[in-house]
Amino acid sequence: MSTAVNWTWHIVAAIVGVVFSLSIVYKKLEQRLSVHQPLKSGDVKVVVDEHGHVLSEDKAEQFLRHFNEWTFLGRNTKYVPDFSEAVKVELVTGAKVYCARGTKFIEVKRVNPKGRTVYYWLLDRRSEGSRSPVMGDVQ
Repeated sequence: MSTAVNWTWHIVAAIVGVVFSLSIVYKKLEQRLSVHQPLKSGDVKVVVDEHGHVLSEDKAEQFLRHFNEWTFLGRNTKYVPDFSEAVKVELVTGAKVYCARGTKFIEVKRVNPKGRTVYYWLLDRRSEGSRSPVMGDVQ
């Protein structure tokens, strides 16, 4: 095998290695920096419904499953929604997530422990067009 062919294979292997490494790094960064992060039951301290009642473990699990199924639409930088009738999720890390039913979408407010607040929209495809409360499906 000539030196040129040997170097060619080394270069091809290096390019494949770089592309593979970048895809892994991108995936990790995407998970860490994404706006709508899925909630795991182990990370949740308490879930409180719109009326201020603490949910049982089964209902909290069901709400978290629905929350993780909702589709992320985008960040809300236009206005601050009304969260007076919102489901409140307190995380073990100290972060809080508020979910309220808007006119078309689910309004979400995530407050990090450092005080940074992010507003965004989610779409619940199961109840498109309905004005039911966020907890409407959790019985």
